[in-house]
Amino acid sequence: MNQIYLPSLLSLNIRNFSLYPNNGGLDFKYDFKNGLNLFVGGNGTGKTTLTKLIKFALIGHYREQTDTSIYKGVERIKRPEYPKNYYRNRMDDGFANNNLAEVTLTFRINHSEFSVTRNLYDISLTKATFKKSGKTLKLDGAVISQDKYEKLSEKEKQKHLQ
Repeated sequence: MNQIYLPSLLSLNIRNFSLYPNNGGLDFKYDFKNGLNLFVGGNGTGKTTLTKLIKFALIGHYREQTDTSIYKGVERIKRPEYPKNYYRNRMDDGFANNNLAEVTLTFRINHSEFSVTRNLYDISLTKATFKKSGKTLKLDGAVISQDKYEKLSEKEKQKHLQ
């Protein structure tokens, strides 16, 4: 029987995201505690956006509508997507470096550690690393936006996954 390992969140680092300005700048770092982590705050303070940032960093953006696709002969339902400008709409227009806004999530699955960095302005994966047994590997490839990826044919998508 195959074992299923769920991700264990280690740290979240948000940079240049003007929704979370503070006395030290526009960066926010959180190291997750082993066990339950609770975000508490009043309405409109960014708790839901923070939760969506974690989800976005972990699995990427969502599809616009529920749709089905066939993968290896099995029909699958695609998940809904937030608008492409979801995070951009939460940025302060007066901040010059909105295009540099990004989120990095570091997490562990079984005995392997992963780090994923995604741009919040153009919704793209900018960096991914994998660490196991003291060795760190950077996953190479062209950085493309979610929009560009969506326009690729299934054959082109498979080529990117190899």
